[in-house]
Amino acid sequence: MGIPPWTLQLLRRGITDVAKKASETEAVERLKKQASEILQDLPEAAAKGIDAIIRKADSEHQSETSKTRKTTEAIPPVINASGTLLNPLGIGSSLPNVVIELGEKLLSGDLTNQILNTSGFEDRLQRIVPPELKRSLLIANNITSAMLAISLEIQDQTFVIHKNQSDFTIEGVPFIDRLRALGPVLEVDTTDPEFNSSSLPDSMVELIIQDGKTEGRDDRMAGEHPRILIADVCSLTENSHFKIPSCWSILKDEFSWVMMPGNHLCGGHECCLILGPEEQLKRLSSPRKWRAFQTQQITMLLMLLTMEIELKDPDLLPIRSLMNTSLENIKTRSERLSARIGNNDEIRECQIVDSEASISPRGPWTIPSQQIRLRHKHQTPADWNRSLLDDHPSMITSVNGDYLTLDLRWVSPTQDSRIGATLGGKISE
Repeated sequence: MGIPPWTLQLLRRGITDVAKKASETEAVERLKKQASEILQDLPEAAAKGIDAIIRKADSEHQSETSKTRKTTEAIPPVINASGTLLNPLGIGSSLPNVVIELGEKLLSGDLTNQILNTSGFEDRLQRIVPPELKRSLLIANNITSAMLAISLEIQDQTFVIHKNQSDFTIEGVPFIDRLRALGPVLEVDTTDPEFNSSSLPDSMVELIIQDGKTEGRDDRMAGEHPRILIADVCSLTENSHFKIPSCWSILKDEFSWVMMPGNHLCGGHECCLILGPEEQLKRLSSPRKWRAFQTQQITMLLMLLTMEIELKDPDLLPIRSLMNTSLENIKTRSERLSARIGNNDEIRECQIVDSEASISPRGPWTIPSQQIRLRHKHQTPADWNRSLLDDHPSMITSVNGDYLTLDLRWVSPTQDSRIGATLGGKISE
């Protein structure tokens, strides 16, 4: 994900120093007033608050944002031309503009604590969840923190994981190893003819990694027990065209808990959303327990606003814009970029082929796209891919057989010229 202006400020100055930049009294009061408007208790007011922020972002802060974004040119955003949206090296989709603007205001006005300490924040967070599901929502720092927190609520139970999913990794570490640090773990293979549910522990929690195939209840896993789903390809709103489920439909399918990244298809900041039983999450959210697991305060605020935007109009999320880009648009851009790159004397071959871009490395979720396939005169595709990553770590490409490949499905059109400049020399627009 590209580094937004408020994150750059945070990295360079630290939150304390940035807060000291709070301007004159009337400016601070204006920010406080706007923050209170954001936290209106009624759904309509919440929607109006989003609209108001968008309008003000376009008018009052255009100049300030422009200056800050020019500064971020020194740290270019990720360009994900790998053809896989949820690439371990980076996603490439930015936060919604209105969320970036709010982040800047929160840092400049130091209003984060004031907003979080109001009952309106918690009320709005829980209103994200349909009441008929009888679930609550918490925002953890990451999936490891989320699992550790949940383990406190399901103590003395064995984690049961399907053997064909035990290779799932988090930050390069096998997830099953992280589970073993939390409690006893049992791997099972229900496809084995000799498998018998009577061998399962009396007190167990079934853990499933979403892969588009094994989310349904396995009839051979008999008995009533809690089920936890770790869902990469999931959001608040269902996308039937790409067969992307909503977390609500998953919860209705007899899952007790759902954990999903905030920065994937939800289009927000890096964190982990936990949806679980109301009573258990209420106990878990007590300050004494939850403080160690929750994400940064500003991330919670920005994630809340991103979720509200998605529920109001999912197409406002940049990640949805990439998914909705027409194939004709990608073809035109691929042809133009291919012509530019083909002028590089070091490139032996440049061709465009029809392809499928994927949403996740795991599972069946694909979208029609185009692939630019390149061969270098002096480097193998693997060596070329490595050297590009070393020299241009913000640009992600991939290797397909004898070719280095580029796919523009998950690339913002504004970044095409950067790819051309990197692979084909300086491009004159």
